[in-house]
Amino acid sequence: MASCPICFNSVKSPSCCIPCGHLFCTACIHRWINGNHVGLSAPALASCPQCRTSVDTIQRVRFDADDNGDVHDVIVLDPWNESDFTNIFISATNIWKKSALKKSLSTLYDNVMSHEYSRVICSKCRTYGDLGVRAYRDFQNAGAGLENKVNWFRNRVPQGFQKLKNYMYTHPAVESAKERWQNLNEEHKFMVTIAIVVCLLLILADVQNEEGLFQSVIVPIFYTFLYTLYQILWCIFYIIIRPIWCSVICTYEVVLAIADIFGETIIGLLNILTAMVMLPVTVIWNLVRFLIATITLALKTFVPLFVVVYFLSPNVQQRCRQFLAQLQQNAGR
Repeated sequence: MASCPICFNSVKSPSCCIPCGHLFCTACIHRWINGNHVGLSAPALASCPQCRTSVDTIQRVRFDADDNGDVHDVIVLDPWNESDFTNIFISATNIWKKSALKKSLSTLYDNVMSHEYSRVICSKCRTYGDLGVRAYRDFQNAGAGLENKVNWFRNRVPQGFQKLKNYMYTHPAVESAKERWQNLNEEHKFMVTIAIVVCLLLILADVQNEEGLFQSVIVPIFYTFLYTLYQILWCIFYIIIRPIWCSVICTYEVVLAIADIFGETIIGLLNILTAMVMLPVTVIWNLVRFLIATITLALKTFVPLFVVVYFLSPNVQQRCRQFLAQLQQNAGR
C-alpha cells in the first residue's frame, strides 16, 4: 500500500479524488477538502493536494472484499485528530526522515566518522558510556532505601580507586619511569630531586603570578576551547532539537526554527572565528610577558639556591673549584 501524501503514513481506508484519481486516507482528504487542517474555507481547498486539479467528488476505494463480494471495512482513526498524538508524532517523524536537513546531518556524520581519530574517540566515548549505564543500573538494582544505596556506593568507590591504582601502576610509562629511576646513582637522584623541587616552586610561583604562563597563556587557551565547544554544541543542539519540536507544533514554527537556526549558526561561526583570530595575538603577547617574568624569577631563585647547594654539598664545592682552576689555567695560557 502506498503512503498518503498528506500524513505520510500508509494509506488507511483509501479514497481517490475524481477525476485525477490520486489516493489518500479518507480522513485526510475529507479534512483537506473541508479546510479544517489550516482553518481555510472549503472553496479555497476544493482541489487535489497532489496535483491541484479541481475535485468533483471523492470516491471510496475498497481492496478488502472477499470472494463473496462482502466488504470488511476497518475503522481508521483520523491522523489529524488532536487527541491522537501517536499518529501526529509518526507523521512528524516521516517528514523528518525525508527532509533535506536529515540528509545533510547524515552526510556530516559520515564525513566525521570517516577519520580514524573520530572513530577512536567515539569508541572510547561509547565504552565509557556503557560503563556509566552499567553503574547506573547496578545502583538502581542495589535495593530500595537510602541505606542500601549508601552501602553500594561505599563498596564501589574503593573498587574504583583500586582499579585506577592498578591501572596507573601497571601502565608502561610508569614502569619505564621506575626502571629509569632505579638505574640512576645517588648523585643523579639528588640532582633530579632538587630539579623537581625547583620546578614545583616555579610552577607554584607561576600560578600565583598574574603575568605567569598559567594565567596569561593556559587559562585563555582553555577558555577559548570551552567557548568554541559551547558554540559548536549549541549549534548542533539547535539544528537537531529545534526543528523536531517545531514540526510537531505546526508548519509555521518549523519555518521560524530553520531561520532561527541559520542565524544562530552564523553567529556561532562568527564568534568562533573572532576567538580564533584573537587567540594568537593574546598568546604571543602573554608569552613575551611570561619570558620576562620567568627570567626575573629564575635569577631570584637560582642564585640563593646555588649558594645553599654549594655550602651543603662538598661534591659541588669540589667541582666548582676544579672549574675555577681550569678557567685560571686557560687564562694563563
